[in-house]
Amino acid sequence: MLIIGLTIIINLYVGGLHDLSADVDMASEEDYRQAMILENLLNYDPALSETDVDYDQRRAVMPVDLLSNEDPEDGEAGFHTRNDNCYISEVTGLDGEEFAFGVQVLSDENEYAEEPETIQCRFTEVQDSVWSPALIKREDNPPLEVILHVYSP
Repeated sequence: MLIIGLTIIINLYVGGLHDLSADVDMASEEDYRQAMILENLLNYDPALSETDVDYDQRRAVMPVDLLSNEDPEDGEAGFHTRNDNCYISEVTGLDGEEFAFGVQVLSDENEYAEEPETIQCRFTEVQDSVWSPALIKREDNPPLEVILHVYSP
């Protein structure tokens, strides 16, 4: 019985399950980092936004400036791009190289809207991502429901 148990343990160790657990730990760390960056993005409050977001500072309500104002001046809210990947430099961990973000619009952005802002940073569904629903607050137009994705380019 002792020899059979020892044989099983040696087979598991030599057979690569030890390496498999290391890969699982690394993959879990990557998912965890993506989830933390997503949470940072959902809680990001650009106080300098032109769009007044007055929802008691609730999570996942974002001003449209973050998705429509590319390369903002100092003191403005907006996003930057690096290698066609969007990022917000003020959001910890979101740098456009290691992690980037994109949105998937769930409804027609022109419906009930007068002169809607162009939503950029679209998410293409080919990347693996962590995601969460969010609400984009627009100036004179109704809010827009989106899914916010954080991915590794």
